[in-house]
Amino acid sequence: MDIQCSNCVETVSINLAAGEVSHTTKAHGRGSKRVEATTTTNPVFDEGAIYAWEAPCCVDYWDSYEKGA
Repeated sequence: MDIQCSNCVETVSINLAAGEVSHTTKAHGRGSKRVEATTTTNPVFDEGAIYAWEAPCCVDYWDSYEKGA
């Protein structure tokens, strides 16, 4: 399922069955300055009533998702 990061509003994908959250940056730039698309994946932790993870699109930011939502 796709949701928005509550810090930067980028779209992140949560796969609760696999226990991971991921974010893909788009490729950008040209020639020697080209940066290819990159997917960052982090584990999801079960914190009781919520799932929590280190946001893959924001350095040092933790995000969460309520289980009942």
